[in-house]
Amino acid sequence: MLRPWKITLGRIDPALRTPLYLQIVHAIIHEIERGRLPPGAFLPSSRELATILGVNRKTVVLAYEDLISQGWLLSEGTRGTVVAALSTEMRKPPPRPSMPSATTAPEYRFRAPPERSLALSPGKGVKLDEGAPDGRLFPADILSRAYRTAVQRASRDNRLQYRDPRGSPRLREAVATMLRGERGLAVTADDICITRGSQNGIYLAARTLLQPGDTVLVEALTYEPAVAAFTDLGANIVPVGLDENGADVEAIERACRKHRVRAIFL
Repeated sequence: MLRPWKITLGRIDPALRTPLYLQIVHAIIHEIERGRLPPGAFLPSSRELATILGVNRKTVVLAYEDLISQGWLLSEGTRGTVVAALSTEMRKPPPRPSMPSATTAPEYRFRAPPERSLALSPGKGVKLDEGAPDGRLFPADILSRAYRTAVQRASRDNRLQYRDPRGSPRLREAVATMLRGERGLAVTADDICITRGSQNGIYLAARTLLQPGDTVLVEALTYEPAVAAFTDLGANIVPVGLDENGADVEAIERACRKHRVRAIFL
């Protein structure tokens, strides 16, 4: 069975003073250290690699023999040449670019990241949020066929370009029909904007409604990524307490009397 060779070794240059076989040796070692050639991966035959690189087959044979002697590769006879399982000393990661020290001030302004992750809480605590579907129930076969059909149709109709930023007209019309029939809303496709998810929808709505300095009330236990979006737009966040029925209505009234509230996020 033919094994596809998908690793690019870069340019092997006969004009360099380094012998060709050593250039191949160094290139393959580099790919192994980067993880693009994992242990057990089959390399192409010496004849095939020589054709790919445009060098003499004996040059590749010499490079393979050198790598085998160093322990980077293993020869498995008629099966071919494979990457060896390397020792800890040999399996070193590629050098990472040096990072500036904490005392080095950047030459540009930037916003610091959140003090803690908004999506994944550290430690072994229980994550309480809106929930997520069981990924094991994902109908991969059905959806992959649907995506393939949709992409093929879009390609035939030249619909793979930038189009209406509000989303697919057919999808917006279907959503409007659902809202009219099931929710009793007097909407048309022109009233619908398809977003990339709830967070994108929250951000767009906040971008439309809020000005820097506006006050937004949120529940004491709330959806933190939404608070991050409001804060990013310059809003003043005021939390209100909760009772057995949800947000404390009296606390909301007190906050509204104290602040000029632009929005309440529930």
